[in-house]
Amino acid sequence: MDILTSAHLGLTSLSFGDLEIVKHAGKLLDKFMNIQPNLKSRFNLRMNDDEKLILDFSELAKFY
Repeated sequence: MDILTSAHLGLTSLSFGDLEIVKHAGKLLDKFMNIQPNLKSRFNLRMNDDEKLILDFSELAKFY
């Protein structure tokens, strides 16, 4: 999951009036903000399926 896609999904859902999706997106955005280890120096954009921030991208780099 990434925060930018979640934010866009929430905004799009809001324009279509799908408040359930808006609520879920809002909760996910709140979670992203609350689990950031140090907002003054870094903002992490992705989390895994266990809702833990992805801090090491070495595995993802192999894919690309």
